[in-house]
Amino acid sequence: MNKKFLVEVCSDVDLEGMAIYISYGTEKIASITYENGIHNMEIELFPFGKSKDPQVFSLEEFLVFLEKAKKLAVKCAEEDGL
Repeated sequence: MNKKFLVEVCSDVDLEGMAIYISYGTEKIASITYENGIHNMEIELFPFGKSKDPQVFSLEEFLVFLEKAKKLAVKCAEEDGL
């Protein structure tokens, strides 16, 4: 099975600003928010997969997408004037 990472910007009414979501295949696995400023961004990791078995994927690929998500969050924060 060849699952791919995806980074997307989403609006959340509970947040000031946008949320950046990282998905793996069809499952959202993390969100990055910048409510406390770009130097205090937070990441929330979500459990995923119907199986209780651990999910394994490339660390390097995941780090690349984390960095893309971070850059997107910084850009959104700057556009929001935060």
